[in-house]
Amino acid sequence: TLFICPHTHTNLAKLSTEIQELVSKEKSAAEIFFNAQAIFVKQHRISSDIYPDEIEVLGKKIIVINDPLARLLPTEILLLGFQNSFLFSTVSSILFSVDPLRAWPLGKITTKDRKDYGLMLARAKRASLGYSFKSI
Repeated sequence: TLFICPHTHTNLAKLSTEIQELVSKEKSAAEIFFNAQAIFVKQHRISSDIYPDEIEVLGKKIIVINDPLARLLPTEILLLGFQNSFLFSTVSSILFSVDPLRAWPLGKITTKDRKDYGLMLARAKRASLGYSFKSI
């Protein structure tokens, strides 16, 4: 199972582009994406754009978790609930709480994000977790 957590300000077209870029640059991410039995998009609870219930990227069907209660559920709980689950995520607390071998950073980071997560990004870099984001 693959969970994709886009940035709160990411529209559907941008999400598709970010997934395509990640999959084209990271062989391990591509392997997870194309071999996933199920792929879910879990938007942040404050995301303004609500995606359709189902989307397709690179020929893969992706289910969007749109139930209002499920949108409130932290992604960490979903990851714990599914064995052999993986994550593509924008910078967020979940990247720092999941096994780095099961997670890939998605998209670019804003100046506000760098300010909000700067300490955690620095710690992850020192610990050689490998999370690196390009700035917008």
